[in-house]
Amino acid sequence: MGEDQVEIDNEAGSSQSTSQPYHRKRGKTIDAMDIGSIVQISITDVPSQPWTTVTTNDEFVSHLIQLYFTWEAPVYDMVEKSLFIAEMRSGDPTSSRYCSPLLVNAMLATACRYSDRDASFEDGDDPLSCGNHFFEEAKRLWQVGDQSTCLTNMQSLAIMHYFESHRANDGVGINYFDTAMNMYHELALKDHDVSDASESPLELSWPCWKLWVCRCYASIVLREPYFIPPPNLPEPKMPDQVDLNDTWHPYPQLTRSRPYPKMEMMRQCIAFAKVIQETTVYLYSKSTTKYEPKAILDIHQKFRAWYDGYINAVNRTDSDLGPDMTMRIWYHALEIHLFRGSITTAAPVCAENTQMISSALDIICNSAKLQRAYFQLYGAKAIILLTYNSFQSALFTLYFLEFPEYKEAFIEHVKMLSRLAKKRGMSAFQLYTVKALARREGVQLPDETLGILQELEPAKLNFEKRLSRIPVPALSSKAATLSRFKEELSSVRARAAETGSPSLADVGPRATEDTTGRPSRTRLFNFDEIDPILGGLSDFYQQMLTLEDKE
Repeated sequence: MGEDQVEIDNEAGSSQSTSQPYHRKRGKTIDAMDIGSIVQISITDVPSQPWTTVTTNDEFVSHLIQLYFTWEAPVYDMVEKSLFIAEMRSGDPTSSRYCSPLLVNAMLATACRYSDRDASFEDGDDPLSCGNHFFEEAKRLWQVGDQSTCLTNMQSLAIMHYFESHRANDGVGINYFDTAMNMYHELALKDHDVSDASESPLELSWPCWKLWVCRCYASIVLREPYFIPPPNLPEPKMPDQVDLNDTWHPYPQLTRSRPYPKMEMMRQCIAFAKVIQETTVYLYSKSTTKYEPKAILDIHQKFRAWYDGYINAVNRTDSDLGPDMTMRIWYHALEIHLFRGSITTAAPVCAENTQMISSALDIICNSAKLQRAYFQLYGAKAIILLTYNSFQSALFTLYFLEFPEYKEAFIEHVKMLSRLAKKRGMSAFQLYTVKALARREGVQLPDETLGILQELEPAKLNFEKRLSRIPVPALSSKAATLSRFKEELSSVRARAAETGSPSLADVGPRATEDTTGRPSRTRLFNFDEIDPILGGLSDFYQQMLTLEDKE
C-alpha cells in the first residue's frame, strides 16, 4: 500500500479549529473549501422551479446539485447524472421519469452537508441544521405524494436514509431504506421485457446496482448476512474507448478537471460488494456454527485480492483523485471492521493472532495518513466513509496509546471525527462514545484530544441518556486480548532496543504484506459475541444512533 504511506507534515489550512464549540452560533465566515460562493465557477445550470418550494434561487440550487454529483462519488451517487439533469432542466415533473420534486429535495438536503453558504442551513445559528429545510420538504412530499414503486421514489428514500444517518437518526431512517429495498425487489429483480415502456433496463442499471452495492456494504457494518441477489440487469457497460467527458472536478475549488474512470470505478464497487456479500453470508448466517482463524485469513486474502486488482485497474498516475482516495479509505475501514469486530476475550497471544492485530494497527496508521491527505486536499467531504473509518480506528487504537505511531493515528482519527461533528450529529455521538469508553476503561487520553473532547460537554446529558439505555462494554469484551498483545508488543520492542533488531520482527508480517500463514489452533474469532458498537441493527444500532428524545 505504498500510495497510502506518504507523510503529511501540516494540517489543512482549510480545516476548522479544533477549539471550535460544537453548539455555538455560526459565524459569517466563508469556508476556504467553499470559495464558489465568492468566485464564479462554471457549473451545470438547473432551475429551482417547479422542483422545490424551499428556494427560488436557481444559482444556489445549481450549486447544490453540482456538490451532490461531485462528492457522493464513487459509492453513494445513486442518480444517473445525464438523465436527471436533462429532465430537471425540462421543468416538467408530470412527465419526468428520472427526476421528481421528492428526489430533488432529498439530493439538495444531502448536498447542504458540503456547503457553508448561509442558505444551506435551516437555522443560521445551528450548524447541525444544514439541509434540514430541504429534508422536511422531502418528508412532506413523501407523506402526501404517490408512494408507489418507481425509480425516483426508490432513489429518494435511499438518499433520505443516509441524511438521517448523518443526523444520528439512523434508527428512524432505516425505514426509508427498507422501503427503498422493497422497491428494488420490484424494479431490479423482475424479468425485464425490452418492449416494456415503463423502465428501460439500461436506465435502471446504474441506480439499481448502486443501491445493491450500498446495502451490501451496510450489511457487513451491521453484521447481517446479505442474501439479496444483485439486480437482474446488465452491469453498467465499460466504454469501448476512453470517454473524454468522464472527468472529475473538486467543486468548488479553482482547479482543473481531471480524468475520472467513472465506469471502471463502478465496476470495482460492484466487484468489492460481491466479495462483501460472500463474507456476510459466511460469517453471519445462523446456520454457521463454527469459525476458524483460517477462515478469517482466507476472507482477508479475498479483500487483498480485490484491492490489488483495484490498484492495477485504476489509473495510478493521479493518486490524489478524490473518488479514488474515497474508495481506498472505505476499503481500509472494512478491513478494520473484519479484524476488530472479530476479536474475543479468550484469544491468547500467538504468532497468527499477533499478526492479525499488528496488521490492523498498521492499516489504521496508513488510513490516518490517507485521511489527513484527503482532508488537506478536499476538506471533510466523504462523510460516511470518513466517520466510520475514524470511529473504528479510534476504538481499536484506544489500548495502544503508549506507542507513538498508534497514539498519532488515534489523535488524527479523533480530529477527523471532530471536523465531521461540526455539522453531523452521528460523528459527534461517535466521538463522545470514544470518550465514554476511555473513561470506563481507565485509559488516559492524549493531551492533544482533551480540548476536542471537552467541546462535547454541552451535549453530554443527551449522549449519556442514549448510552445509559445501551449496554456499552464495547472494547471491554476485547480488553484482555488487546492488553495481552500490548504487553507482548512492549516486550518485543524492549528486546529490539537491546539487540538493535527490527521492533516488530518477532510479532508477525506487517499490513503492507500479504496476510498469509497457517491456521491457528486458538480461537481468536467468535461471532457468537455481539459487538456492542458494531452489533446487529435490531438490538443495538437503531438505539445507538437515534438521538431524538422519545418523551
